[in-house]
Amino acid sequence: MGENEPILIENSSHGQWVGEHDTQFIHLQSLFESLSANKFHEPLENEFWRSVLPPGYKFIRPLGERTIHFRAAQGEIVDLVLRYAPPRPRKGLRRLTGPVQHSRAQRRYMWSQRIRALGINTPRSLGFLESAEDPSFENSFVVSEYVAAPTILEFRDDKLVGILRSHQNAAFEKNIHP
Repeated sequence: MGENEPILIENSSHGQWVGEHDTQFIHLQSLFESLSANKFHEPLENEFWRSVLPPGYKFIRPLGERTIHFRAAQGEIVDLVLRYAPPRPRKGLRRLTGPVQHSRAQRRYMWSQRIRALGINTPRSLGFLESAEDPSFENSFVVSEYVAAPTILEFRDDKLVGILRSHQNAAFEKNIHP
């Protein structure tokens, strides 16, 4: 893990944004500036993501409802993942705890760094961006490296298929050789 550099973006229409990114990835600043200048409304379509990415970034594919795989034209790591975390509702106990909590993006960023520090292999978190005024109740974003690996659901399904096949083979052999 490299050194982290703070981000401060002043946007006239959306207020101040703060965050941090790895100093090796200074080019992420333009991405974060572009994200802070746009309004996000769900559902997020592929064309919307293409319009949000600044020059030098190419949309590859969606990875989920709020997550995309995109490519940077420069840098040590060119395949990246951007995750959008929408604002949380101001309900119940969250009205009291929300003003002192950080955004979901910052928590993801910090947990990724902690897990890597413990020696557990996980995708490297490269930066996050959140609202300076009310981070837990506003949009936030986290960028990490893209790792070509099966998702948990794909892993689960592959394991289930293997287990089912082994049970079917055992039942078949039992019927042939009683």
